[in-house]
Amino acid sequence: MRQSETLWPWVMFGAIFIAFALAAPDTFINGDAVVYASQIQAADFTERTTHLGYYLVAWPVTFVPISLSHALNLLNCAFGAGVAVLVGLIGARLTGSTVIGPLS
Repeated sequence: MRQSETLWPWVMFGAIFIAFALAAPDTFINGDAVVYASQIQAADFTERTTHLGYYLVAWPVTFVPISLSHALNLLNCAFGAGVAVLVGLIGARLTGSTVIGPLS
């Protein structure tokens, strides 16, 4: 596999992430997200085990020098960009398409 073939998904991830991040507001959070954010910020991973994986992945963003709500929005942008690229790569593999790039 050529380097350009392995680089292409990362370029797509970056472009999609930037597009999502430009639309991600630095705004207040409400509902259950307030509880999740406070537990992430306090590193309290014991109360609700349903979202433990998200808590553990999100906990490092509490050290980023921006508001927690914006950091969590950007983290969700990264998840969304990753899923978009993954779906595109799976679709290209299943259809044999080379629109995303050669995947042989």
